[in-house]
Amino acid sequence: MEDYRHSPVNWLNSVYFYDTLNGFTAGSFGSFYRTSNSGYDWVKVPTGVTNTFKKSYFFDQNNGWLVGTYGLLMKTTNGGGTGTPTSIEEKPAIPVSLELQQNYPNPFNPVTTINFVVPDAGNYRLTVYDILGNETGALHEGFLGAGSHFVSFDGNNYASGVYFYRLSGNGQNLVRKMVLLK
Repeated sequence: MEDYRHSPVNWLNSVYFYDTLNGFTAGSFGSFYRTSNSGYDWVKVPTGVTNTFKKSYFFDQNNGWLVGTYGLLMKTTNGGGTGTPTSIEEKPAIPVSLELQQNYPNPFNPVTTINFVVPDAGNYRLTVYDILGNETGALHEGFLGAGSHFVSFDGNNYASGVYFYRLSGNGQNLVRKMVLLK
């Protein structure tokens, strides 16, 4: 039996039962427990992390997700395993590269949405160009935090045609094409 007298206090933030007998709970200091008898007994499952888990969700006895502090997102496909921290896979929550996604809808009339992802906080610029390469407008210019972002482009004051949008920042430039049909 493990001696908990010198362990940090565990706060449990989430309890999830996927049927009447089987469930999981997760909390502070990477604590993660499972039960197979309606919560009368709990077995600690090692996770290998010290983050606080805020939420857990399981589809069945093997497949589930844990969400924790500092962007921690962990997945298990074997219910946390039988005593091995490698049974839960850590997935990065912060993007690793600059991404500029295709606008939607495309072709559009008169409004479209442009989604993009920035891996690092910093100054970014999202601009629109006509077919001749003339800048026709700036959709965003300034500081953005790391993560996913979107802007709407309103083509009401533009003629039908092909336009390009460019995301610049962190020494990188990405360009995509969009079509405005009126």
